[in-house]
Amino acid sequence: AGRVLPIAQNYYRDILSFSKKHKLADDINWKGSVENIIEFLQEMDMIIVPSLSEPFGRVVIEGMAAKKPVIASRCGGIPEIIEDGRNGFLVEPGCPEKLAKVMINVMNMSAQERARITTQARQTVAQRFTLEKQIKEVEKIYEGVLNHYGKA
Repeated sequence: AGRVLPIAQNYYRDILSFSKKHKLADDINWKGSVENIIEFLQEMDMIIVPSLSEPFGRVVIEGMAAKKPVIASRCGGIPEIIEDGRNGFLVEPGCPEKLAKVMINVMNMSAQERARITTQARQTVAQRFTLEKQIKEVEKIYEGVLNHYGKA
């Protein structure tokens, strides 16, 4: 799901080609841009974010807010959001075997364990990523810049 950025066009073509070559194309539903992300996420059993690079990880927060188990790469800002085994799961980027192992473990979790993880994930989002909190954090950055340059 999501739009393909101009910078990722070649990557997108490679994925399509790979899926056809390995006879996976019929098992993949390319959604494109999704209007109602909450409704879309509710259809998922888990959220997988296998990024090689991820500055922030908005989809990670969206998945956690939807109370879905999130498995993501240990890169960029993601480890600042996910505490491995507490509110989600981290895997090394570019390690499909390890990713598959964690996915299988999550699928085999008890309902209670899954609920524990997803509840903690939702609490993380509620505590750290509210609009008010984000505004305050941005204001702090601006104040710091202004103070540094003597404008405040």
